[in-house]
Parts: sequence; structure tokens; C-alpha cells
Amino acid sequence: MKLIIHQVFIFWFFLPFSALSGDHGDYKNLIFKGCANQRYPDPTGVFSQNLKNLFASLVSQSGQSSFASTTSGTDNATAVIGVFQCRGDLHAPQCSDCVSKIPKLVSKLCGGGGDDGNVVVAARVQLAGCYIRYEISGFRQTFGTEMLFRLCGKKQSSDPGFSGKRDTAFGMAENGVITGSSGSGGGGGGGGGFYAGQYESVY
Repeated sequence: MKLIIHQVFIFWFFLPFSALSGDHGDYKNLIFKGCANQRYPDPTGVFSQNLKNLFASLVSQSGQSSFASTTSGTDNATAVIGVFQCRGDLHAPQCSDCVSKIPKLVSKLCGGGGDDGNVVVAARVQLAGCYIRYEISGFRQTFGTEMLFRLCGKKQSSDPGFSGKRDTAFGMAENGVITGSSGSGGGGGGGGGFYAGQYESVY
């Protein structure tokens, strides 16, 4: 279970800076989806039910906490492991609202909702304000430090000192995720796997 927690915290550190803005209105915008190619034959519907119970549990917990992991099912062959995390600056109602949108998106974006007897064995969906990941017990996804998604702007900065400012901002974010403070006088705050701050012109 430690691997899951580590994986989620690393994932949030690599969010685009624009997704960490102070505007909460965009927290339900889709950022990333990842769907396994494999589908689990589920003629009895046990795995599908375990997945529904998992989602229900995660949505319920999102009203009290910004992070939780749980397992649904007792049979190793059909048990499902799941985790959610909300952005650190969202209030509980916003976190719950965000997380509650993801279960339907998983079926829509990845298919295999269970009606045809086949369910996607693993999926991860991230909105601007929250994230859900699930996998069938024993199914190994990517490692916590493996790149999942990359999108780079084409425009280059004309400021010759930009790379230094960027590196300083990254250092602040890395420190802030762990300690909750910038450590460089740049403002910002977080902790518990989240950080938002600004260094000169870099947010």
C-alpha cells in the first residue's frame, strides 16, 4: 500500500502549473486518462460489483478527506484496489464533487463498464482538482516515477534568466510538497502531497 501512496504524491507534483491556479472553478476539467488494454471477463458480475463498491467508498470518503486508499472484495482474483486524491486547496464539498464525477468518466473514457461482461482491469483518470486510480489485485501498472503524460508549450521564453527561475520554482515545489513551505521566500503553501506557490514570474 506504501507504493500506491508514493505513486499518487509523485503524480501530483508533476501537475502543470496552470492546473494549480487559485481559481477553483476549473477543478472538474479533464487533465489525463489512462486505460489498461486488458479487460477482465466477468460473466458473474463479481468484479463489476467490487468496482462499483470501490467507487462508492472512495466518493463517500472524499467528503471527509482529501486522500484515501481502499480495497473492495475478499477474493484475490476479483478484489479491486483503488485510491483517490484531491488538490490540497479544495474544500471538502469541492473534493467530493470532483471525485464523484470520475466513476462515470472511467466507463465513458475507458469502456468496459461491465454491461457486456468485460471490465477494464485498471484505469486512472485525473481532473484538474482530483484523481482516481484503480486496479485489479495483482495487476501491476507503471512505477511511481514513470512518466505518464507530457504536454509542452511550443513558445520559448525570451527572458535569458527564465531557466534559472524555472529551476528555482521547481525546487520550491519539491520542497513544498514535503514540508508545506517554499523554503525560499517565494510564498505558497501545501504539504501532504500538494503545493502551490510563485517565484518571480513563474507560478
